[in-house]
Amino acid sequence: MDFQSVLIIIIVAVIAFLTFYVIGIYNKLVNSSNLVNDKWQEIDKLLTNKMQLISKLVEVVKNYAKAEEALFNMILSNKNRVNNAISINDKIDANVSLNKNLNDLINLDKNYDELAEDSKFKSLIEDINSIDSSINYAKEFYNDFALKHNKMIEKFPASLVAKSFSFKSFELFK
Repeated sequence: MDFQSVLIIIIVAVIAFLTFYVIGIYNKLVNSSNLVNDKWQEIDKLLTNKMQLISKLVEVVKNYAKAEEALFNMILSNKNRVNNAISINDKIDANVSLNKNLNDLINLDKNYDELAEDSKFKSLIEDINSIDSSINYAKEFYNDFALKHNKMIEKFPASLVAKSFSFKSFELFK
């Protein structure tokens, strides 16, 4: 074999190695993105279930506390903000506002004795608290996967592949 043939084989081998290396990094980034999206979908599903329970809770409380219309409107407004939020942080911020209003709603049982005794009210409160616990648990996993993904796309050489294929970092659940 002459020098030119050896050089061509070496160049082809290096190009093949680099191609497979880039493909490997790309596949890791795709898997990482998919994991983060899956974890967010779990949280989003829990938030959707929570929104349904909040609607039921508002209806139960309305039967007892007709004078609390402003609070009901704020809850429904924040519920709509959660449902219509596009970014993760917008959804999270809307949920924080909703939780503040929800605490006010739950504390109405101190002003309305019949409400405090209502079994449906108590059950809905327990269900919402359970979903909030699940959200907090799922948030830990989401943030862990999002943080790992974000670190991966910042490190060389994965950062080159991430930029070339427009991989984006994920917002963390505050």
